[in-house]
Amino acid sequence: MIRLAAELPTKKCPVLLVHGMFQSSDRFLNQDKSQSLAYTLENLGYDVWLFNARGNKYCQTHVAYAPHIQKAEFNNYSYEEIGCFDLAAAVDYILIMTTFKKIHYIGHSLGGTFFLVLNSLVTEYNDKFDRAFLMAPLGYHTTTTNTNLQKELDDPTSLHEALIKVDTFEIFPYDAYGPIQDMVPDNCLGGKAWDNICNELQIQKIMGIKSSNNTVAETRGGSIKLLIHWAQNIKNKKFRRWDFGESKNVEEYDGKNPPEYPLNAITVRTKIIYSPTDDMVKDTDIRALAKQMKNATTRKVKRANFKHDDFIDGEYVMEDVYTGIITDLEYPKPLITRVDGTKKNQTKSASNPTSLPDIPWSALLSLVGILLFILISIISCCCKKKDSNGVCTTDAGQRANV
Repeated sequence: MIRLAAELPTKKCPVLLVHGMFQSSDRFLNQDKSQSLAYTLENLGYDVWLFNARGNKYCQTHVAYAPHIQKAEFNNYSYEEIGCFDLAAAVDYILIMTTFKKIHYIGHSLGGTFFLVLNSLVTEYNDKFDRAFLMAPLGYHTTTTNTNLQKELDDPTSLHEALIKVDTFEIFPYDAYGPIQDMVPDNCLGGKAWDNICNELQIQKIMGIKSSNNTVAETRGGSIKLLIHWAQNIKNKKFRRWDFGESKNVEEYDGKNPPEYPLNAITVRTKIIYSPTDDMVKDTDIRALAKQMKNATTRKVKRANFKHDDFIDGEYVMEDVYTGIITDLEYPKPLITRVDGTKKNQTKSASNPTSLPDIPWSALLSLVGILLFILISIISCCCKKKDSNGVCTTDAGQRANV
């Protein structure tokens, strides 16, 4: 991780920023200063941490495997491993280093997916997050905006097997073209046979490559298995765990199909921000995702033609997205528990600062009935004889005593 800490100690919860697919923390640091979420939060006094997922240029070491020699072992991970192990370790490290009990979370694209995976599977981590803001999280796809990409990824199992046969385990594999050649889409998966996938992914844009002279030494991607896991969910129109195949699924999950991530186990106050014109994930899927979570709300970006990468590279992203996040962090609305067990944001109007939450009519009627019963019982008790202990001896009195 990279830490921005201009003024410490601070009373504000630490903030963890998490990048998207095949990116690194540089995506937050290379933004224009006027549009930079990381530097703006730092200037507001937040202790800002930037996450790096395994496989990118900052994560090219391992205690047991040499990345360019033991490639299969090093790249044997999907976004589930990043969420349940890497993100969990990062959160624990921040809490230890800062002595806070909770952190805020802001993730873009697959950075939102890591959060969903961790908190749905390792539920104790829900207590370690105060607020979460997910910008167009991937993973839940009942409809795909890019139909050409959907066709290219239609058979993820065969694609994965074909890539393994040619010793390709990562995006922009090191051995495909050497360390000094440009990173162009033709080399995304190690050869021209799969360049359509790379072009439909708009791999340069996804990774934030803005010039043609980026080399392996300067920018890296991530595991092919991560891409295949995403393709599995696009094909099956579900947000499920890794599909090993029927026989291995029975061994791993006790069923032929991998289970869906239990999103209703996520209790963190979460705001999911989306755009109707996102070219990677549909707005209908974002809203359906939020409905499965207990404390999730959504917010639509108002700017027309706002795309997936605009959450990081947008010319007016501070105005369109980040200002709303910062306002929610600086002036949080507390949650109140309703009678039906759900929660909603509590707001106090200027005209009625002590307004109470809405109470269903059925609850009010029940309350009135109970009060009337108690009142009648007391009157009946006072009008009847009492025993030697001063206890009412009538049936109504016995009920009142109870």
